[in-house]
Formats: sequence, structure tokens, C-alpha cells
Amino acid sequence: MARVTLEQWRALVAVVDAGSYAAAADRLHKSQSSVTHAVQRIADQLDVTVFRREGRRSMLTESGQVLVRRARQLLDEAGRLERLDPDRPASPRRDTPRLRYGPIPTRAPAVDRSR
Repeated sequence: MARVTLEQWRALVAVVDAGSYAAAADRLHKSQSSVTHAVQRIADQLDVTVFRREGRRSMLTESGQVLVRRARQLLDEAGRLERLDPDRPASPRRDTPRLRYGPIPTRAPAVDRSR
């Protein structure tokens, strides 16, 4: 059985807080489709309906309200645990590799280094 990840819980809470999938995606610096898929995976994995459509709006179901409340508790606790580990990067983006650029060796001789 697959498990719900913290990133999926963050996506769900962001959708509720932001009021839409698009706004949540902006806040999370992710694509709208990845946020939509994260919330859908929660619903599929737990076999619940999280949102119901009312016209153009999505409203939380009772199950969705319970999930969001528990997700907030879980994320709050996860944050406290992360603060206990001083070796852990403060942000998940910190452990992504840095982009470094410069001349590639085949072109290096053509670069004017007199400056």
C-alpha cells in the first residue's frame, strides 16, 4: 500500500489555504497539475472524496475537513521534528544540486582570459 507523503499533505493544505489549485501551485512553486495530482493521490490512497464541485467552486467534504485538520497537525509536528535535527537543511530546496555554469573544456581555449 502506498503512503501519503508530506509533500502531498502540504499540497492539500495549500489548496485549502490558497482557495484554488492554481494559487496553491504558485505558493508551492509547483505546476498546477502536480498539485492536482498530489491531492488526487490522497483521495485515491485513502478512498475518500476530499472536494465536491459546486459550480465552478470546490468545497471540502466532511472527510476533507477532517483530513485537512489532521494534515495541519501532521505538518506542524513534522516541522517541530525537523527543527530538532540541526544537520537537516532548513528547506527541502537546499538539498537540490546547485546549477553551476562556465565554459566547457572544448571551448575554454577560445575564451579571452586577458581581462
